[in-house]
Amino acid sequence: MILAHIDDSGAALGFYDPALHAVIPEGAIEISEEIWAAWIADTAGQRWDAVAGGLVPYTPPAVQPVPVVPRSISRRQLLLALHGAGLITDAEALAAATSGAVPAQVDAVFGALPPTDALSARITWATMSVAERAHPLIGMLITAELATAEEVDALFIDGATR
Repeated sequence: MILAHIDDSGAALGFYDPALHAVIPEGAIEISEEIWAAWIADTAGQRWDAVAGGLVPYTPPAVQPVPVVPRSISRRQLLLALHGAGLITDAEALAAATSGAVPAQVDAVFGALPPTDALSARITWATMSVAERAHPLIGMLITAELATAEEVDALFIDGATR
């Protein structure tokens, strides 16, 4: 006799032989040696169906890869991602790329800083070749609610593909 311990989805949690195992989980059900052999041969591809009283084919759901937020992207990638997200206009994207101009929404955030800090932020924006996700200027844009942290992560993920 073989007993199967099965979870709510019909997946096998373990198989037990009372002659070998002193402790058997409560709720384990008796299965034939044929079912046990078939289940062992393809544990991941089958589930127990209590209504049918036997094994049924099972296809595990596809695992979706979790995108990794890059630590940095190029200035060009950042501008294309900002433009693609509709956060800057065509003209702002081109001006930022060619002259280092600060887009209006970003400049409004910088303008709320004390004058020395605002100048530093504008110079950093105009001269950066790489945008770092952890840079204080990126955090400042989140704090100013220009974008959420999740939206910035999405911008960096999108930017890395451009």
